[in-house]
Amino acid sequence: MEEKMFDFSNKEMVANKLQKLLNCNIPKMSLEKLLERGYSHLKPFIEDATEAEINECEEYLLKYCEAGYNGNKDIFSDEKCCFYWGLNHGEMVTNDNGLTRTAYHYLTLAGKKHKVELLLQYHPSCYSIEE
Repeated sequence: MEEKMFDFSNKEMVANKLQKLLNCNIPKMSLEKLLERGYSHLKPFIEDATEAEINECEEYLLKYCEAGYNGNKDIFSDEKCCFYWGLNHGEMVTNDNGLTRTAYHYLTLAGKKHKVELLLQYHPSCYSIEE
Protein backbone atom coordinates (compact mmCIF):
# COMPACT_ATOMS: atom_id res chain seq x y z
CA MET A 1 0.00 0.00 0.00
CA GLU A 2 1.41 3.38 -1.01
CA GLU A 3 1.92 5.82 1.86
CA LYS A 4 0.04 9.10 1.52
CA MET A 5 2.30 12.17 1.24
CA PHE A 6 1.79 14.84 3.85
CA ASP A 7 -0.39 17.64 2.50
CA PHE A 8 -0.44 20.94 4.40
CA SER A 9 -3.48 22.06 2.45
CA ASN A 10 -5.48 19.19 3.98
CA LYS A 11 -6.69 20.67 7.29
CA GLU A 12 -7.81 17.31 8.69
CA MET A 13 -4.46 15.70 7.89
CA VAL A 14 -2.58 18.57 9.54
CA ALA A 15 -4.83 18.53 12.62
CA ASN A 16 -4.41 14.75 13.03
CA LYS A 17 -0.64 14.89 12.59
CA LEU A 18 -0.31 17.84 14.97
CA GLN A 19 -2.32 16.02 17.64
CA LYS A 20 -0.22 12.88 17.13
CA LEU A 21 2.97 14.92 17.52
CA LEU A 22 1.67 16.61 20.66
CA ASN A 23 0.85 13.19 22.14
CA CYS A 24 4.44 12.03 21.52
CA ASN A 25 5.84 14.35 24.19
CA ILE A 26 8.63 15.48 21.90
CA PRO A 27 11.54 16.77 24.00
CA LYS A 28 12.10 20.52 23.97
CA MET A 29 15.40 22.35 23.75
CA SER A 30 16.99 23.81 26.90
CA LEU A 31 20.19 25.45 28.09
CA GLU A 32 21.33 22.12 29.53
CA LYS A 33 20.82 20.40 26.17
CA LEU A 34 22.62 23.26 24.45
CA LEU A 35 25.67 22.63 26.66
CA GLU A 36 25.49 18.93 25.75
CA ARG A 37 25.47 19.83 22.03
CA GLY A 38 28.94 21.38 22.14
CA TYR A 39 28.23 24.84 23.48
CA SER A 40 30.09 24.23 26.75
CA HIS A 41 31.84 27.61 26.36
CA LEU A 42 28.53 29.12 27.54
CA LYS A 43 28.68 27.35 30.93
CA PRO A 44 30.49 30.14 32.82
CA PHE A 45 28.04 32.68 31.41
CA ILE A 46 25.10 30.53 32.46
CA GLU A 47 26.59 30.23 35.95
CA ASP A 48 26.95 34.02 36.18
CA ALA A 49 23.60 34.83 34.54
CA THR A 50 20.76 36.40 36.45
CA GLU A 51 17.65 34.36 37.17
CA ALA A 52 15.74 36.59 34.74
CA GLU A 53 18.29 35.90 31.96
CA ILE A 54 18.12 32.14 32.60
CA ASN A 55 14.32 32.18 32.56
CA GLU A 56 14.24 34.24 29.34
CA CYS A 57 16.70 31.88 27.60
CA GLU A 58 14.86 28.76 28.77
CA GLU A 59 11.51 30.18 27.67
CA TYR A 60 12.99 31.03 24.27
CA LEU A 61 14.53 27.57 23.79
CA LEU A 62 11.30 25.78 24.76
CA LYS A 63 9.86 26.89 21.41
CA TYR A 64 12.09 24.34 19.68
CA CYS A 65 12.41 20.57 19.53
CA GLU A 66 15.53 19.17 21.09
CA ALA A 67 18.45 19.50 18.67
CA GLY A 68 18.80 16.35 16.58
CA TYR A 69 15.34 15.06 17.46
CA ASN A 70 14.03 12.52 14.94
CA GLY A 71 17.45 12.24 13.32
CA ASN A 72 17.05 15.87 12.16
CA LYS A 73 14.14 14.76 9.97
CA ASP A 74 11.14 17.03 9.69
CA ILE A 75 8.58 16.21 12.38
CA PHE A 76 5.65 16.55 9.95
CA SER A 77 6.93 14.81 6.82
CA ASP A 78 9.49 12.57 8.57
CA GLU A 79 11.94 13.33 5.75
CA LYS A 80 15.43 14.79 5.60
CA CYS A 81 15.07 18.35 4.38
CA CYS A 82 17.01 20.73 2.23
CA PHE A 83 16.96 24.35 3.31
CA TYR A 84 17.26 27.79 1.85
CA TRP A 85 17.47 31.12 3.62
CA GLY A 86 14.15 32.80 4.26
CA LEU A 87 13.36 36.49 4.50
CA ASN A 88 13.73 36.67 8.30
CA HIS A 89 17.25 36.93 9.68
CA GLY A 90 18.45 33.55 10.91
CA GLU A 91 15.45 31.64 9.55
CA MET A 92 15.75 28.85 7.01
CA VAL A 93 12.89 27.33 5.04
CA THR A 94 12.50 23.64 4.19
CA ASN A 95 12.18 22.67 0.55
CA ASP A 96 9.73 19.87 1.30
CA ASN A 97 6.98 21.73 3.14
CA GLY A 98 7.97 25.37 3.51
CA LEU A 99 8.14 25.36 7.31
CA THR A 100 10.81 27.51 8.90
CA ARG A 101 13.62 26.53 11.23
CA THR A 102 15.82 28.90 13.12
CA ALA A 103 19.57 28.74 12.58
CA TYR A 104 20.71 31.80 14.56
CA HIS A 105 19.76 32.18 18.20
CA TYR A 106 20.74 35.14 20.38
CA LEU A 107 20.90 34.48 24.09
CA THR A 108 21.78 37.05 26.73
CA LEU A 109 23.68 35.50 29.61
CA ALA A 110 25.64 37.36 32.31
CA GLY A 111 24.90 40.65 30.51
CA LYS A 112 26.49 39.48 27.24
CA LYS A 113 24.68 38.58 24.01
CA HIS A 114 25.76 35.23 22.55
CA LYS A 115 25.06 34.02 19.02
CA VAL A 116 24.34 30.31 18.80
CA GLU A 117 24.33 28.76 15.33
CA LEU A 118 22.19 25.62 15.53
CA LEU A 119 19.40 24.68 13.14
CA LEU A 120 16.34 23.94 15.29
CA GLN A 121 12.81 23.10 14.24
CA TYR A 122 9.85 24.53 16.06
CA HIS A 123 8.18 22.32 18.62
CA PRO A 124 4.66 21.15 17.68
CA SER A 125 3.30 23.06 20.71
CA CYS A 126 4.08 26.27 18.77
CA TYR A 127 1.63 25.40 16.00
CA SER A 128 -2.12 25.83 16.00
CA ILE A 129 -4.89 25.29 13.51
CA GLU A 130 -7.45 27.98 12.92
CA GLU A 131 -10.98 26.72 13.24
